Amino acid sequence: MIYLANHREDKAKGDPKVGGHPAACASSLHITGALHMIAKSGYDYIANKPHAAPVDHTYNYMLDLFFKGALSADMEKFTLEEANTVMHGLRHFPQNGEPVFQSYHSAYDPDHHGFLPTGTVGIPPVNVGYMAHAYTFLRNHGYEVPNAHFWAIMGDSEFREGSVYEAVPDFAEREIGNLTWIVDYNRQSLDGHRITNKEIMNGTDDQRIERTMAANGWEVINLRHGQKRLDLFKKTDGANFKKFLEEELQDYELQALLLVKDMGALKKGLAKERPQLKKFLAAVTDDELFWGFRDFGGHDIMMLADAMEQSKQSKRKPTIIIAHTLKGWGLRSAAAPGNHSSLPSEDEVEELRKAQGLTGDTLFARFDEKTEEAKFLKERGSELEGEIRDHFKRRDKNWNYFQKQIQEGGEIPVSMGINLKMASYPHTQWMLGQLTAKLTRISNMSLEAKGDQKALPAEERAWKTPSELLVTMAPDVGTSTNLNPAMDGKIFGAQVVADYETEFGVKDKKTPDLVPGDDKSDRFLRFEIAEGNVMSCVGSYGKMRDFTGIPVMPLMTVYDFFVKRAHDQFFYNLYWKSAFILVGTPAGVTLSPEGA
Repeated sequence: MIYLANHREDKAKGDPKVGGHPAACASSLHITGALHMIAKSGYDYIANKPHAAPVDHTYNYMLDLFFKGALSADMEKFTLEEANTVMHGLRHFPQNGEPVFQSYHSAYDPDHHGFLPTGTVGIPPVNVGYMAHAYTFLRNHGYEVPNAHFWAIMGDSEFREGSVYEAVPDFAEREIGNLTWIVDYNRQSLDGHRITNKEIMNGTDDQRIERTMAANGWEVINLRHGQKRLDLFKKTDGANFKKFLEEELQDYELQALLLVKDMGALKKGLAKERPQLKKFLAAVTDDELFWGFRDFGGHDIMMLADAMEQSKQSKRKPTIIIAHTLKGWGLRSAAAPGNHSSLPSEDEVEELRKAQGLTGDTLFARFDEKTEEAKFLKERGSELEGEIRDHFKRRDKNWNYFQKQIQEGGEIPVSMGINLKMASYPHTQWMLGQLTAKLTRISNMSLEAKGDQKALPAEERAWKTPSELLVTMAPDVGTSTNLNPAMDGKIFGAQVVADYETEFGVKDKKTPDLVPGDDKSDRFLRFEIAEGNVMSCVGSYGKMRDFTGIPVMPLMTVYDFFVKRAHDQFFYNLYWKSAFILVGTPAGVTLSPEGA
C-alpha cells in the first residue's frame, strides 16, 4: 500500500514524496493482529498509533470488513473488487468517486468503525480512556450501552507526550478498568535510536514505564520475550542470557547488536566481553542466537492475545502492556537507525509478494476459501460484523428513544425564565450558575409528586430529559465558575472515602459537598488542575451521541487564559466532530465581577 502510494502513475514533476511508515507498521504487525484476530469485539473502540493505519486496513481487508456510506445496522459491504480497489488507494484522491484511504485513521475510511481518527499523537489514547469512562457513567445512570473494552496502541516515543502522563493517575483514580494501553516498545523514534539514561533512571525505559505505571495504580504486563527466547532460556546458562537481555543491556547497545548479521563474529565478541555467556553461546546455533536477539514478546501473537485477555479481567484498574518489538520486523530496514520513513525498494516488495504466494500482477489477495486460514477469517469476520451491526442497532434504538422523550416533553422554550432581579450585576458567569442550578434541580425532580417532594412544574417539563443529559466538569474551577449547585453532593466518582466531615461534625454547609458517589443524581466530574484532561473528557463525552445514540450534553468551564493549555485537545475535538459546550470565564487583566 505504501509503496503504491509513493509510485503512483499520476505523479507529476515536483510532487512531494507521499511518505509512509513501513517500519512502524511492521513493529506493530502482531500487536494489531492479536487485537483484530482474537482480543477485540465489534463493540470495542481502538486508538491506534497513526503510523499503523495501513496494518489496520490490511486486517480489515482480510476479515472482509469494509463498508459503504454512513455507519448503520444495515450498511452495505464492499465487493471483493471494490475492496481490492481501495487497497490501491492509500493517500489517494478519488477521481471518479472510487473509495480511498486517508493518510491515517480517518472517519472517511471504509473501515473506520470502532476506530478513533488519528494523525495526532498523545491525544487519541487519552480520548479513548475517557470514552471508557463515559460508557461506565452511562451504564451507571441506567442507560443501555454495549459491554465494550477500549484500547490504545502507541509508540514508546509517543509515550513521553505530556498529555499521556497527565491522564495516567486520573484514569487509575477513576477506576477505568475497561481500558488497555499498549506501548509498541521498539526503542526507536523518528530521528533514530532512542538513547535513555540507564544509570540515572535505574534501568531501561521499559522498566521506568513499568515502575511509573504501577506507582500510579495501573496493572502492568511487561511482554519482553517470545516463545523462542523462553525455550533458549532453558538451555545451558540460559538464565545468564535472560539476565543479560533484561538487566545488563542498554537499549542502544541492543539496537546496535541487532544490526550485526554475522552470528559467528557476534558469538566471539560476546564471549570475550561477557564471559558469563560462554557456555550459553557454545550451546546454541547461529540461527538460535539470531532469533534469541529478535524474538521479542511483541511479535508472539499468542502471548500478546493472552496478555490482552488478561487485561480485560481487571475491573477496577486500567492495564498497560509493554510489548517489546523490532522496528522494521521482517524488512531489510529492521533496526536501522533511519528506518522510520524509509521505503522498501521495488525488488524488496517483489520478494515480499512472492513470499506470500502472490503471482502475476496481483498485489492484494485473500486466502483461498478452501484453506483453514480462510475458514478462520470468515468465521472471525462474521463474528465481528454481527457485533458491529448490533452496536449500531442499539445506537439507533437509543436515539429513537430520546427523540420520543424530548417530543413528549414538549417544545423546549427559548428562555429558562431566570429572574434577573436576583443579582445586582447579572454578568454571564452569574447567568451560567443560574442556568446550571436550575437544570440540576429539574434533573432531580420527579414528574409526579412523591411524599414531601413536589411534582415538576408543567412549564419546566420540557427541560426534564435535557437536564438529565447534562454532564458538567471543570479543571478545579467549578466553584469559581459558579457550578456549585451542580457539584454539591453530586460528584460522580469511585466511592473511595467515607464522609468524614459529617462523621466528625465539621461539615461546612456553605461549601459544596465533594465526596464522590455513583448515584443517578451524580453528574459532575471533578478534576485537578488538568485542562488537557478535561478537554479530552468533554470531547469524549460529546461523542456519545454518535457512538451510543445517547445525546449527552457535556459542559466544561475553564478560565479563558488557561484554555491555551488544551488547544491541541480542543482542535482534536473539533476535528473529531464532537458536540460539547465550552464556557470560558473572561478573567480580564484585573479581578472584576466577571473574572476569577
